Amino acid sequence: MIYSPPPDDLASRLGVIYKYRKISSPEEFRQALAMIKYKSLWFWHLTGQNDENECNPKVIFGGGYGARYKYFKDDFKSAYPDWSMKIIKEKASRAAKKPRIPRSVDVYKKWTVCCFSAKANDVDLWHRYGGGGSGIVLAYEAKKDSSIGMAAKVKYKDEKVVLDILRLDEEKSYEIFTTKQKKWECEEEYRMVERLDVPFSGKDIVYPDVNILSIRLGERLEDHYRTDIIDLCQNLNISII
Repeated sequence: MIYSPPPDDLASRLGVIYKYRKISSPEEFRQALAMIKYKSLWFWHLTGQNDENECNPKVIFGGGYGARYKYFKDDFKSAYPDWSMKIIKEKASRAAKKPRIPRSVDVYKKWTVCCFSAKANDVDLWHRYGGGGSGIVLAYEAKKDSSIGMAAKVKYKDEKVVLDILRLDEEKSYEIFTTKQKKWECEEEYRMVERLDVPFSGKDIVYPDVNILSIRLGERLEDHYRTDIIDLCQNLNISII
């Protein structure tokens, strides 16, 4: 996204943020090694997160018929360049009279997030995301203007974000992407947001400026995983905690 959140909402104000990763299978171990070796980050689509009300704003059409008509006319013209202007105007008029509120999953199906926390060694986060101690916690440097440093602070409130379809911009989208219910407030989450090529999916993204400062090994991490991770981190000069 082009939109930049306020400086106080960026991870760069902390200097470091953390990602919990469970390792309870060979596949999860392979993914964890890739995160360390290639400094890749796993993103998962917004509609597949753990908050059932996530990215589910109160959607409205805030304008009158004229504003709605212009919105649909421009939308149809962009989406269907081969249509004649007569057809576009007819369909725009019909849509403006009885606008259909789109489902959130349809609006955000091509957006994805990577989640972090300001907490370095939290019992609840170990339980939820670190396999109850059978995983690792990666500490990422969050410098100003770096990819990780641009991760945005999640805000917590139970009131739904109001989204006026006619006034949707990147600032409002970012508010929706970084708002969760207050029951998740203890996680102190930060997020990076990217677009997906395939709806409702996930993908690894490698940023050249990502720097892993240290890795904390869970108390219940299996010994053979522990040994391989320590060896890799020593080769990469990454501190082990």
